[in-house]
Amino acid sequence: MSISILTDLRLRSDEDKLTQKAFEGALPAVKSAVMDSQGRVWLFECTKSHLTPNHRSWVSDIETGFYYYGGGFDATDWQNSAIDREISA
Repeated sequence: MSISILTDLRLRSDEDKLTQKAFEGALPAVKSAVMDSQGRVWLFECTKSHLTPNHRSWVSDIETGFYYYGGGFDATDWQNSAIDREISA
């Protein structure tokens, strides 16, 4: 599944909380997900330990790729929204 398809997936599935569902069909390199102050979710190619919330969004302390997942999420506690992708055994 491509990232452009993932952008529409959120709208079809009525998600409002950031969960592991954001990683379904994501590129294997994607390791974490965060939500910004506007309720937009971004997928990153680094773990959440490298991400820090700033005024409205997130910054990484290393060079990394990132992708837009979708908007419309509940941004009430966006500064604590970072999650790492769970690895299945």
